[in-house]
Amino acid sequence: RDLHSFPTRRSSDLIAEEARHIGFAHHYLEHHWKDLGFFKRHFLRYAFPIVMRVLCDIIMIPSKADREAMGIPNSVKREIWWDSKDSRKRLRELFGDVRMLADRLGIRRGPVRILWKILKIDGRSSRFRSEPKTTAA
Repeated sequence: RDLHSFPTRRSSDLIAEEARHIGFAHHYLEHHWKDLGFFKRHFLRYAFPIVMRVLCDIIMIPSKADREAMGIPNSVKREIWWDSKDSRKRLRELFGDVRMLADRLGIRRGPVRILWKILKIDGRSSRFRSEPKTTAA
């Protein structure tokens, strides 16, 4: 079905804007991480994967009202968002770039690594930003 060019163009603009935000965050953290101090860095080692995982759910999973409006039953919701083997693989794929940044900052080592597994976002890091997902999982 053909869409008007405005929604397509607007979606492209929004994606580009988010890419700029992500690029800024990567750059900022890589250049200022050591300046944060021991306690902030230690806290952020644990907060980082939790916040990223929660934000993933907020972005990816429609609200209960939206799911009801679209007629998506809870059983389907659970299968689509993170309970099936395929959806868990997709979840891990979404975090390849996040793992890459965490590895560059050195915050995915030691006991915190268990947290990444509990949150089901562990796996191989991307080799570069926006690496095709077929190779990052």
